[in-house]
Amino acid sequence: MKSNITLFTVLGWEERFLLSTYHILENYNIDKAYLICFTDYVHMNNMDKNRKAINELLIEKNIDFNIIELEYGDSISNWKKLDVFFNNVETQEVIMNITTFPRETIWTFLFFLRLSSPNVTYVYYKPKSYDTGEGGLTKNHKSPRLLFKHSGVFDMDKKLALFIITGFDHNRTDLLIEHYEPAKVIYLSQKGEQFENMKRNCGICPKTAYENVEIENIAFDSYDINESYKAMVELIKSSSDYNIIITSQGPKTSAISTYLAYLENRNVALAYVPAREFSGEYSFGLDKEPVIGEIKY
Repeated sequence: MKSNITLFTVLGWEERFLLSTYHILENYNIDKAYLICFTDYVHMNNMDKNRKAINELLIEKNIDFNIIELEYGDSISNWKKLDVFFNNVETQEVIMNITTFPRETIWTFLFFLRLSSPNVTYVYYKPKSYDTGEGGLTKNHKSPRLLFKHSGVFDMDKKLALFIITGFDHNRTDLLIEHYEPAKVIYLSQKGEQFENMKRNCGICPKTAYENVEIENIAFDSYDINESYKAMVELIKSSSDYNIIITSQGPKTSAISTYLAYLENRNVALAYVPAREFSGEYSFGLDKEPVIGEIKY
């Protein structure tokens, strides 16, 4: 096993938060861990229990750990805190357990780690299943926002193309289109039957829902980081006549491929739609075959 590895993981209320972190600690020689806590979501069920359990495990394994407190609802404050943090710590070998990371936070960490860590390993664990209740996974969404320092370069003579990597929250998808009023929308939907994918994606990509908007539907595999990254790069090249905004609402792994594509095309912008409310039973169980990859800057 490698040594001198720093782990970043986000405290979550899902059981896969604990199970994924346990699995990483069993398979990697972690020297230091940072537990990221979003203070505006500590009220969720199981958060206190999960925090105590992970603290006890890290103490038991004699792993040095610290807590990074952020606010999900305040991206600018988070950016400032992380800027100070990464200017005062050394991180050579890093593992990001992105399983419960918000996508916006994944992108923010990749920005700072690019400046401080030559090797970043990402690990993502699927659940056994997602909440299929009528309430949905998230609701009460905020207005879309561009990622700080990743808002692209816009040509006033070009129309806007919006790339949406779709998830199961239709309202998030609609909100993006209503907010940015693009001339073209490319829906990138997860292919395959897992998690009732085809059924739950049905209706997310209507061809006639928006007047005067060109619609294109593409199915790709967000769990295959390399292939989805290549597909994204090709789509950006073929849409060079447009200003481009990309947003990831699908599997968390799509945030990785999106960011890698952004690094090759700094003129595009990254956008995110925050949610105010999350399902207390967002997911169940853990698939112990994670998606793992390494980013070398």
